Amino acid sequence: IVVSGLPDLGRFPLLPHPLRWVVGREADAFDAALRRMVAPMPDVACVTVRFTTDVALMAADGYHPGPVVYDEWAARIAAALADRHGP
Repeated sequence: IVVSGLPDLGRFPLLPHPLRWVVGREADAFDAALRRMVAPMPDVACVTVRFTTDVALMAADGYHPGPVVYDEWAARIAAALADRHGP
C-alpha cells in the first residue's frame, strides 16, 4: 500500500493570508499524523508530496497542481511501489 502525504498547502499561491497559514498548519499536522500512523506498518509506504508552488506549474484555477506536478507525483508513487516490489 502506498499512501500519499498532503501537499504544503501553506504555500499555495491562490490561498490568501491568513487562510493560507491556517490551512497550511492543519495540512502539516494531518501529514505528520499520517506518517506516525503508517510508520509501524511494514507493508505501507508514505510518499512525500512537497512540490514547488511555482504559479506556472499550477492548473489554470491556481489551486490544483498542473500536469508537470501530477507527473512528478505519479513518479514518486511508482518509485515507492518499485522499491517494495521491483520494477
